Amino acid sequence: MEMRKLSPAGGCVTVSIPIDDLRERGLVDEDGDLVGDHWAKVESLDEDDEGDYRLELVSP
Repeated sequence: MEMRKLSPAGGCVTVSIPIDDLRERGLVDEDGDLVGDHWAKVESLDEDDEGDYRLELVSP
């Protein structure tokens, strides 16, 4: 799944993920709405803060 865009969101940054990929995983319905509650875990992969991150979708 590729990442496409970072956007400012009230003191945070959001990450855009292709909706078709989320739909294939059952996280988004045909209307583009999230199905249930889902979280994403984001962690830095670098101790040197070089900007490498991993995003993991987590379902309850």
